[in-house]
Amino acid sequence: MGWYERLISRNVPNISPEAAYQRLLDDPRVIIVDVRQPVETQSGSVPGAVLIPLTEFGRRLAELPHDRPILTICRSSHRSPIA
Repeated sequence: MGWYERLISRNVPNISPEAAYQRLLDDPRVIIVDVRQPVETQSGSVPGAVLIPLTEFGRRLAELPHDRPILTICRSSHRSPIA
């Protein structure tokens, strides 16, 4: 099984914003991917987050490194676990 299959088949935990912040502090390799639509990010986003809307995620997955931890964020915690 390749890295892509392992990535999409994992049971991904939902963590709090505080836990995500701690992960960023503990591991500078962590990448945050914002899966909201661009219009939703006008109200703000995490500095340095990569914007890949969920509707484009499958097509753009190759843009993400497969050897670094990735945290996905959205507005209501419904889209980020899917990504």
